Amino acid sequence: MELHSFLFQFKAMIDQKLGMAFEENRTDQLLEILQSRLDEVKLQPLAYTKLLENSPDEWAHLATRLSVPETYFFRHPDQWQAFTEVALPARIEAQRMTRRLRILSAGCASGEEAFTAAIVLRERFPELAQWDVKIHGFDINGAMLQKAASGTYTPWSLRVTSPSLKQKYFTQSGSRFQLQEDIRAAASFSAANLMDFYQPAWDEKFDIVFFRNVLIYFSPVAAARAMEQIARVTAFGGFLFVGPAENLRGISQDYALCHTHESFYYQRRNKVSEQPAGTGLPPVWPELAGPEQTASDIPLSPASFFESTLWYNDILRSSQRVQTLTTKSTVGDENVGHDVRSQSKFAEVQRQILQLLAEDKFQEALALLPEDASGRADDKDALLVRAILLMNTRRMAEAQQICQLLLAKDEMNAGAHYLMAMCFEQGGDLKRATEHDEIATYLDPTFAMPYLHRAFLAKRAKNWLSARRLFDRALVLLNYEEASRLLLFGGGFHRVMLQDLCQRELKSLETAV
Repeated sequence: MELHSFLFQFKAMIDQKLGMAFEENRTDQLLEILQSRLDEVKLQPLAYTKLLENSPDEWAHLATRLSVPETYFFRHPDQWQAFTEVALPARIEAQRMTRRLRILSAGCASGEEAFTAAIVLRERFPELAQWDVKIHGFDINGAMLQKAASGTYTPWSLRVTSPSLKQKYFTQSGSRFQLQEDIRAAASFSAANLMDFYQPAWDEKFDIVFFRNVLIYFSPVAAARAMEQIARVTAFGGFLFVGPAENLRGISQDYALCHTHESFYYQRRNKVSEQPAGTGLPPVWPELAGPEQTASDIPLSPASFFESTLWYNDILRSSQRVQTLTTKSTVGDENVGHDVRSQSKFAEVQRQILQLLAEDKFQEALALLPEDASGRADDKDALLVRAILLMNTRRMAEAQQICQLLLAKDEMNAGAHYLMAMCFEQGGDLKRATEHDEIATYLDPTFAMPYLHRAFLAKRAKNWLSARRLFDRALVLLNYEEASRLLLFGGGFHRVMLQDLCQRELKSLETAV
């Protein structure tokens, strides 16, 4: 078997066994690793395939070469603040009767994360010395676990650790730092692979789980499998921290999104259908305060789009969006029992609604929407369309209620959060508008429109630095934004117009102080 041909099979085996996805830009790196390993074991590709099928040790060796064990003490400080001020107090209160606390560092690498948790507990929660507290870390990389067990680190691992904590918990020996013995004893470590992860000894659930900067290396299927395992060992009401560049959108519905300390993290639901626990996420769905505006209060001209941030008037003005939306499947898995004629009829109704949307006949479109579509998989689309129609007919409080229903079904729907941002802005609550825009951009960092909306909100608040940064980010993202989403959320303005808007705003902010 030729090496390059075997490479594709090798990538598929890595995805299946380790969950790691190697994109095209990393093919050369993977090829180099593969060639090196074949030379070391003196095997041809076919024989090496058989070795992989029968040798867990070979996979363990490959894991040390394929994984990226970058970590350090107190990495992502905002998350450690949320851990200290929200997650730990909540779990301490929940476990006050049992006086037991369990913390997991999944994908722990060389142990800095687990040991950081131990230091935080020692510094901020001395009462836990009388509790049954266990901190455990696991990783697939055996070499990193050996380093964690040794507790010896370089200055690079302590680069954001304060001098006082460094002096208190480490002993320097030459260019190395040795972690204090009692902190080392506070954490245990083991080898585990999330793709075949089962620990019968873990009959207890973990109160707080760190699973940071791991999902970004997984394929979508592997990420969903991994999160099933993580959810299985997370206590109901427990907290999950993933990397700042990661989120659970489209991966898991087992967690509610939390947002405090300029940080996003998650709380385990008691069941998938329950409302967000709300411990960390600010209350975001109350009724709009104050009377609704009348039609005469709401500017509708294109010029108002550039002069104001009240964008709800302009959502979905482009008739081209119909072609985009009608390409979507109208029947989900939950409708398998419906006959073909029923499915065809529903598709025809949807096409009529979309055509009416294209003609700005919002009331007629609303009349065709079913009042209660709560039993179908495509409900989320129907709710999104209903919210947009209500916004365009100035029924903002009702639109907000529909967005609330949509977010109850799919809390990680970035488009719904964007619509909520505009609802809150229209109601004068710019703080909550900004919060929803921030959630939308967290859930989908490629979504240009909430960045642009946030930029206008920052400008209104005279936060010139943030406004410039956000306009600049929106301008970059608009270059790559999917045409379908731009048509859906672009307010009827095409890509070039929005780019010109960003450029003009950036120009005007050059002299702002």
